[in-house]
Amino acid sequence: MCKLACSILFIIVCNSCSNDLAEKNIYTEPLIEIPKTEPKTEISPGIALRREPGSDLTEFSEFVRTDLIGKVQLTGVTETGECFTTYLGTIRLGKKRTLYHVLSQYYEVQAAIVKHGHSRIIALDKNKRTVDIYFIDSQEDLPIGIRNNQLKFLIDKQVHFVSLGDSLPYVFCLPENRGCY
Repeated sequence: MCKLACSILFIIVCNSCSNDLAEKNIYTEPLIEIPKTEPKTEISPGIALRREPGSDLTEFSEFVRTDLIGKVQLTGVTETGECFTTYLGTIRLGKKRTLYHVLSQYYEVQAAIVKHGHSRIIALDKNKRTVDIYFIDSQEDLPIGIRNNQLKFLIDKQVHFVSLGDSLPYVFCLPENRGCY
């Protein structure tokens, strides 16, 4: 008898709750407006830019100076974060020997109690405009230099080199199967 009474009571409560929700239209109205994502911006044929549309294409040009090759440049030092940028030098790709400036960057952003780190490889054209940015998982996976037109990596205390081929790749793969980005 108790089970039957509890079951009936449960059904009555559930029906009244679902009627209240239907009247308030809770599940049919979105709580927040989700912005539509913008497609990749094309700055020249065949080169896709993985950045926000309208962003400053020259924001990294200040780091490109021959006297700063291989030196870590610290910027944005605040309580909420800091940024470490290294100008690695230039590489030439393809038959036309297109020149690219290459930077590695690690930055931290305050998130509640801890800071979150982000790493990226940045390619600039000869006019020091941003062409491509590759977001990498960890600071340890960033290149440490350029030698013989190849990116130099130090992974598990061993030096590895990566050739980019004829053009900047759409997907960048790290040596030793450490991932593709």
